[in-house]
Amino acid sequence: MSSRPPILVTGAHRSGTTWVGRMLCLSGEAGYIDEPFNCDRVPGWLPEPVPHWYQYVCRDNEAEYLAALEALMTWRYPVRHHVARLGQQGGARRLAADAWNAWHHRVARRRPLIKDPLALFSAPWMADRLGVRVVVLVRHPAAFASSLKRLGWHFDFRHWAEQPLLLRDWLSPFAAEIEQASRTNLPLLDQATLLWNAIYATVHRWQRTRPDFLFVRYEALAADPVTGMRWLYSRLGLAFTPAVARRVAAWNGPDQPAEVMPHDPGPVRRNSRAARYTWLRRLEAEEIAQIKAATAAVARHYYGPEDWPEVIPLDTRRRSR
Repeated sequence: MSSRPPILVTGAHRSGTTWVGRMLCLSGEAGYIDEPFNCDRVPGWLPEPVPHWYQYVCRDNEAEYLAALEALMTWRYPVRHHVARLGQQGGARRLAADAWNAWHHRVARRRPLIKDPLALFSAPWMADRLGVRVVVLVRHPAAFASSLKRLGWHFDFRHWAEQPLLLRDWLSPFAAEIEQASRTNLPLLDQATLLWNAIYATVHRWQRTRPDFLFVRYEALAADPVTGMRWLYSRLGLAFTPAVARRVAAWNGPDQPAEVMPHDPGPVRRNSRAARYTWLRRLEAEEIAQIKAATAAVARHYYGPEDWPEVIPLDTRRRSR
């Protein structure tokens, strides 16, 4: 593996991947690539959008994606392909911005840093085939569910049910639930718990089989972002300079907001310590109990009783106002 391999920051959506990805770019050694596996990103970093949310790429179907992803790793943006179709798809401003960024990062010889929760299930293939270093974020199930509730983000489970390779390799323990969910309109919290269980049961399997992956709990990073980022920078071969440490501290200090706005769900400047507990204000007690019970079998690998507080610590409550 190269001493300067590309980096993939992934995990469930709403798990802090944007925040971590942006923090890892503060030294200027890595360039940020936003969600090439996003179905709605047109024009995007790939010539054609992937057909499913959480598209799974493996040896069996890599011929459809390998060339495009190899180009991505060397900052070759599919400009000509998108220019030829601009009249149909729009997005000239995004195309220009992405193309300029690709050129700028290529000239500066920056490492590609791909922030993409939707590439999660493809992470093992990307590591083995493309030499990518993988960072996987784990987020508390109640925090994940509360974020989806606040944003009103529903998930169409047909995107998983229609991927036989994904069901074969990673999601077979949940195949029946996924099939049923693909044919019914589940309540949002039920969707959230099924998503969380399926994703993080898979991640737990990788913890036993992928020593090359870096697994990080969002809550641990948020509690002490300077220490956490110093560790991540070191493991990824990035320079955590005093200037980077100061920026991490400033962007995550108590003077930053703890709550995100629904119209802007991905800001990277926030009171990270207070943000860990926003789910206690967003969810009703009955909802928390439902999420805790529904995710218990998987969540026990990551979270103990102390991670389900009944009240917000007073010092955190004051900072988050």
